[in-house]
Amino acid sequence: MKKIKKWFAVNLSRKIKLIIFWDKIKSNLVIPILLFLAYEIYSKYRYSIVSKGSISIFTDPFFSTLIAAILGGALAFYGSVYVQRSELQAKSSIRRRDEIYIPLYNEFLEIKRNLHEHPCPSNYKFSKQEGYLNDPQFLIWNKFKNDYKILEVPKVIGNALDEYLLLIGMYLTEYKKAVSDHNVESAIKKIIIQNSVEDNSNRNDLIYRYLPCNRNLNQIKIFLQSDLSKIEKGRQVHIKTDNEIDIIAQTIYKECSKFRSVQELQKYRKQLDEKNDELINVLGKIIIYVNDKYDQRIKLF
Repeated sequence: MKKIKKWFAVNLSRKIKLIIFWDKIKSNLVIPILLFLAYEIYSKYRYSIVSKGSISIFTDPFFSTLIAAILGGALAFYGSVYVQRSELQAKSSIRRRDEIYIPLYNEFLEIKRNLHEHPCPSNYKFSKQEGYLNDPQFLIWNKFKNDYKILEVPKVIGNALDEYLLLIGMYLTEYKKAVSDHNVESAIKKIIIQNSVEDNSNRNDLIYRYLPCNRNLNQIKIFLQSDLSKIEKGRQVHIKTDNEIDIIAQTIYKECSKFRSVQELQKYRKQLDEKNDELINVLGKIIIYVNDKYDQRIKLF
């Protein structure tokens, strides 16, 4: 039972798939169900009355025609109401797509790109006035919380966004612990000094440059190319080959990953990636579904 509850609790993508599936089939079931019920009621009463040998409106052709006309009128009325409701729902869904889902989708795509280029951020921006240029920006959800759009975000999506916000807080907490870990700093400084031509022994920024938050070591390799080079005639000369730089970067990752503070940091950094990808996937599904169902302009291209 616990596994079943966990399956439903954590898999946002499955929940959205079920919601979309139900929305697809429910509108196609209404009229067949009404016709089936009308037929069953008519058949039941007609059989009952005929079997008793009595005269009834159900056996009279005129009244049978009248009932069919009334039923047809009711179905036509329902159809007109259904069409009107569908038009209003289409306009509302397209507006929410444009104002809520697309901005969130674009923001998570940008976060993914930013985290690939800068794998170990020291901060996140939650408003345009704070943070640094390369910090990932998670602005829109907080903005929605301060206006009417919070009322239009489905609970299942809102909960997932709050979980992502909580993960950011956990990651930043572990980041502060890791950069304050003197054992991690000593391990990084030892590797850099061993491979340096210039004197890097007095630098205090090495842990911020070389802390491995995940296996994406591209930025670390860029820093290594710079920090392990030498200056000749005013020019920076790289003295390490790409293969040597790769080996040093892997050594930094391996040595730092032995420490508990870095292990915890890497755990939450991985969860951020997983949740970010999940939200991109889910928001993309919602946008595509709204496009296919409501926005006829999309089908022209």
